[in-house]
Amino acid sequence: MTEIKELKQEVENSKVFRNWQSQHKKAYFYMLFSMFDSKPELEFSYYEPDSKTVTTFTINKSVGLKSTEAVEWEEKPKEPKLEQVNVGFDEALKKGLELQEKYYTEEGPIKKIVILQFLDERIIWNITFLTLSFSTLNIKLDASTGSVISHSLRKLFDFA
Repeated sequence: MTEIKELKQEVENSKVFRNWQSQHKKAYFYMLFSMFDSKPELEFSYYEPDSKTVTTFTINKSVGLKSTEAVEWEEKPKEPKLEQVNVGFDEALKKGLELQEKYYTEEGPIKKIVILQFLDERIIWNITFLTLSFSTLNIKLDASTGSVISHSLRKLFDFA
């Protein structure tokens, strides 16, 4: 699963990241995020426990610092160990789209959200499709094995 490791390394080797990290020595990677309709842009987020902030870096043609936000969580997020990730971004998205085609044919995705995170004591790909029928299809895949943990469909109006 070198693609994510290499991209994370590219972020961490960038001047903008190194300058930021010099002021945030306890910060650690905790999440990869991408929301897109056609071409994904990856965002690497780092949690700083002392200031309880999340700082996000984008990687496109170059690395950029996107934002820093204060967060309040009951427990601090855990760092996903990328050496345990055997399913890459593209493969996870492909599996999600295959599941959508198999079980939710009428729910064509118009926007895709893909997150790599540590959740429920394991590293997962958390994939959400916003669909043409105003629904969210959520698929959770084990990032080590690629196996489907769960999938569910909810109408956006159900959230109200």
